Amino acid sequence: MGRTLMIHNRYMPYRRTIFNMLQNKLGVEPTFISGNDQHTAIRGSLVNLCRLCSLALRVWSEEYSAVIGGSWDSLWELAVAIVVLILCKAKHIPFVIWTESWNYSERAQLARKLADPLIGGMIRHSDAFIVPGTRTMRYLASRGASRRAIFRAPNACDPPEESAPKGCENEFPPVVLFLGRLIEVKGIEHLIEAMAILKDRGCRAILVIAGEGPLASQLRYAAKSRGLTDVIFVGCVRYEDRYDWIRRANVVVLPSVFVGNRCEAWGLVLNEAMLMAKPIVATWAVGAAYDLIEQGHNGFTVPPGDAACLAQAIERTLGHKAMIRMGKRSQVLAERFSLEKMLMGFKTALQYALPHGARL
Repeated sequence: MGRTLMIHNRYMPYRRTIFNMLQNKLGVEPTFISGNDQHTAIRGSLVNLCRLCSLALRVWSEEYSAVIGGSWDSLWELAVAIVVLILCKAKHIPFVIWTESWNYSERAQLARKLADPLIGGMIRHSDAFIVPGTRTMRYLASRGASRRAIFRAPNACDPPEESAPKGCENEFPPVVLFLGRLIEVKGIEHLIEAMAILKDRGCRAILVIAGEGPLASQLRYAAKSRGLTDVIFVGCVRYEDRYDWIRRANVVVLPSVFVGNRCEAWGLVLNEAMLMAKPIVATWAVGAAYDLIEQGHNGFTVPPGDAACLAQAIERTLGHKAMIRMGKRSQVLAERFSLEKMLMGFKTALQYALPHGARL
């Protein structure tokens, strides 16, 4: 098999290992269409136009056996995907969509609703699909994708350097951890409200909010206004330090909500918590919840924005025996979401898309 081009929005540290595996074992060449540079609106548009022209020239002039892309998380990424799809069809190159999206058309803004037919057309004309889990698979099938062309590459993360603890370093008071960006879609204000409910019930626990973002001041005020003194904001956490914070927790919570068309497409922090043998609690707005959580066995899934249900779920994980039992189950389930299985998902999808099932 020849070269495969992968088009991704930007480089992420948590994707480093899988990108290296794809490059070394399958001959996949990642390229990134968005940088971290800041521009004015006009200059940013010109920069994006130059990136698109360069990418289009690369697809047209170089010889690739297949192209992986197809993100529509933003209108810019959708435009890139459509241009590349058209070029692939003109050159008879298989085009494979890799996406985590599953909530695009349900709560979209007007501009995105107008783009929805373009997404549907792109799905119908793609040769194969790579998805992380159940929710995205169902979404693509509902948009006309053939189920036999959808392949699961379960989202996976780098394992911790040290083995998971056999218990928790904090027996009392227990620690509830949120680890992520402090933005609206994460639903952190509902977690703060849930902790206030637990306090009123006489259930003492420490809430650690690890991360930074535009809502930091607002969330600090929310905790203070509810009289919560056991809330610790630790600020920015380096990627390499994330397991240190998870190790100290009794339960890891991802209380995300729907905001317009946005939701938590996956939620890799839940994978990381499971590798560390921790119970997990998440909402229905988290894509990973549909695959990672066995209700009552390794954690709980609750309705988004429902602080009372969230408080009840957290309380049920905080007992010592429940924490140990659920943590063990988390660690067992985490084995299903390895980097090797993720790589195999990509390989199987490419074999399906390539003419005559070419060997990789």
